[in-house]
Amino acid sequence: MLVCVYGINGAKGFVQGFWQLLVILSIMNLMDRLLVDGYWVGHTNAWTIPGTEDLKPYITAKDKQKKWIFGTVGMAAIAAALARIMMFLMEN
Repeated sequence: MLVCVYGINGAKGFVQGFWQLLVILSIMNLMDRLLVDGYWVGHTNAWTIPGTEDLKPYITAKDKQKKWIFGTVGMAAIAAALARIMMFLMEN
């Protein structure tokens, strides 16, 4: 991802790198929430364990809410950290 943002897209500086990283990470977070948690875990039999069918959904609404909040804040923190690391590496 850093190669794409700084190498291919040519991001210069913290702000450009941060926003590009944040967009990429946010899209990854969105795909995880909608496709993995929402569809694959919630609507397929891939996660069905014999004898636990009555326990569905495995990811409760409260857990989904926590994952959305921590995912959004976490992706921003990760994007900021990566952008700062790249700024440090580009200075040297």
